[in-house]
Amino acid sequence: MTGKKFFELPYPPSVNHYWGQYAIKKRIIMFVGKKGIAYKQKVKDLYPNPVTFQTRLRIEIYAFMPDKRVRDIDNLSKCLLDSLVHAKIILDDSLVDELYIKRERVIKGGKLDVYIEELNNE
Repeated sequence: MTGKKFFELPYPPSVNHYWGQYAIKKRIIMFVGKKGIAYKQKVKDLYPNPVTFQTRLRIEIYAFMPDKRVRDIDNLSKCLLDSLVHAKIILDDSLVDELYIKRERVIKGGKLDVYIEELNNE
């Protein structure tokens, strides 16, 4: 597979809504919450038969914000990368060597334009 591949995805939940937690015997147990599970399934449904990237990767994310609220741009990557793995678009997020995120203009509902490219690491 060569060249960049484009994926248009819905705007993900923030890490604050991606994770759920509960306490057992004074220990906090973290798990993927309902919004995280729903987003991962939505990505899988959008791309049901992907060709899986299996080598070192560069991922570019252009984030079109859903509104003008203050947001931390780095909160986008966890849910997105986990969803790309869940949808079998990438084999594992540990393959990502380069990650670029750019905030774009506000559009209703928000979206992510994602470009994935295999790196030629010889």
